[in-house]
Amino acid sequence: MNERYLFRGKNIDDGEWVQGHIWGVRPKINGEQKDFAAMIAHIPTEDTYVSTWYAVDIATIGQCTGIQGEAYIGSLIFEGDILDDGDIRGVVEWQCDGWGVRCSPFSDSNLGMKIESLCDYLASDATIIGNIHDNPELLEVADGR
Repeated sequence: MNERYLFRGKNIDDGEWVQGHIWGVRPKINGEQKDFAAMIAHIPTEDTYVSTWYAVDIATIGQCTGIQGEAYIGSLIFEGDILDDGDIRGVVEWQCDGWGVRCSPFSDSNLGMKIESLCDYLASDATIIGNIHDNPELLEVADGR
């Protein structure tokens, strides 16, 4: 599967993460506007793929960065992932010129915020420790952090 166009989102039926391609946002079904995104997942089988669709929470959709380093074999990095390099935690976001990591302080304001290139940040042996949807507590600024 081409990671450049891969997304993930939480299935509204069971809260599980689904990876796939966006099919439509707020689709009309039987003339009624729905408040979810339809995502098509391609599940590998022995010799092909089986495609199925899921309704996912729009707020949880994040695009795959297409980046995985030695420490991430089989684990792709998505928008909204929280990374930690032992000194600084950051959230993966799209910046104006590429994927970046927004480092503390964690706020909606850009004042005092440090933005690093995702590739540069990963060079410091950063690891994925969670994401902003399942683990928002990881973004809380603690004493000594």
